[in-house]
Amino acid sequence: MKKLLLILILGLSISQLTAQNVGIGTIAPNSSAQLDISSNNKGLLIPRLSTSQRLAILNAATGLLVFDTDKKTIYMYDGAQWLAMLFAANTINGQTTSTSLAGDYLGISVAISGNYAVVGASGKTVGANQYQGSAYIFTLNGNVWQQIQVLNENDGAAGDFFGYSVAISSTTAVIGAYNKTVSANSMQGAAYVYSLIGGTWQFVKKLTAIDGRANDLFGKSVSISGDTVLIGAPSKTIDNMPYRGKAYIFTNNNGTWNETDLAPTDGSYGDQFGTSVSIGYGLIAIGAPGKNSFYPYTLSGGNWLPLPQQTAADIAADEGLGSSIAVGVGANFVAVGAPRKQINGNNNQGAVYIFLPTNPITWQYSRITANDGAVDDYFGVSIATQEGKIITGASNKNINLHQLQGAAYLLTQNNNLWSQQKIISGDAAAEDYFSNGVGVSGNYLLIGAPGKNTNTGSIYFININNL
Repeated sequence: MKKLLLILILGLSISQLTAQNVGIGTIAPNSSAQLDISSNNKGLLIPRLSTSQRLAILNAATGLLVFDTDKKTIYMYDGAQWLAMLFAANTINGQTTSTSLAGDYLGISVAISGNYAVVGASGKTVGANQYQGSAYIFTLNGNVWQQIQVLNENDGAAGDFFGYSVAISSTTAVIGAYNKTVSANSMQGAAYVYSLIGGTWQFVKKLTAIDGRANDLFGKSVSISGDTVLIGAPSKTIDNMPYRGKAYIFTNNNGTWNETDLAPTDGSYGDQFGTSVSIGYGLIAIGAPGKNSFYPYTLSGGNWLPLPQQTAADIAADEGLGSSIAVGVGANFVAVGAPRKQINGNNNQGAVYIFLPTNPITWQYSRITANDGAVDDYFGVSIATQEGKIITGASNKNINLHQLQGAAYLLTQNNNLWSQQKIISGDAAAEDYFSNGVGVSGNYLLIGAPGKNTNTGSIYFININNL
């Protein structure tokens, strides 16, 4: 009889446990949690597996979590692939150049293409010229990225800010110097083209606008695809409207550079058209953050034809849609940053918009925000793309006690969804502005942190396969 009573009591207890939420370390578990664990001096350990053990799991359930002891991060199975929830910070360390000094701002701009990368250091002192600026070429040697050359203007002067913007396509690079004085026009701006010739990167052409004027800031943004260079002049005055902005296409035809100008007919004061530019796959995209929009152009019959201006319905004034931009591989999407976007009351948290050109007139778009977004992160301040991947920056993000440390986010396309992976540096410090510049090509990410070590700056080459 006593045994029967004990069995009944145990059965009743088990049924109660299965019928309600359970607390460990608390007598008042949260009503929304099936299991609520509370502690002020202990954590939770989930199964720890090596990478090979994790990959060997059969029929992994969607949402399955494990800690990878090799990668030193938590992985989740999303039903199709394993996704790292956070790249381990202590495995990413930056590098500088052979001549790096405080105030160089190395990594303020970065670009990568195949086995070559170009990195801007717009604050670099060259000779006696403060803020003349330099750019550096890196190449992949085995599994290591090594500096092979320093690029400087052949007519450099103090305050040029050469290297504020950079772009690279195969073995040709373009470097912007938006503060360059041209024909006595201060801050008109210029851009310089370099190509790999006979084993060294050699100066090819200095590009300036035929209609250039003082304060245009020509070269504030640059992009390149093959023999075509696209350059923004976001402060250009047009029809007596300052900061309306303009963009310029330069096409190299056997050494002859032909110029074509782009300026929307609906431009107005303060649009800053040309703040960001991107060219590739027969498509041009130009950001106008003062207008919270971007303008696409398509190549047809050798001419660049304008398509309708694009914006997002949820964008409010001064949220900066178009501050960064990148044409996706195959021109199947355009990624556009809005780093001042307010999200759930968080000013300047930021967002990235993915625009799909479903037809020339009507584009569809979706919005991506950081899973851990906060006030003043400026998510979307920088952006780069390749097939199925977007790398974007939140350069002002505060992490733990490090103000303005910055973080990057790798967005990976899975059918119509974009998963995200946060990337932070292992040598992090306050005011690094990590991810102010970002690039992606093949298996590698390139991330700049121009504020590192009293604005010396640092760059980070990251193999995506190690994430």
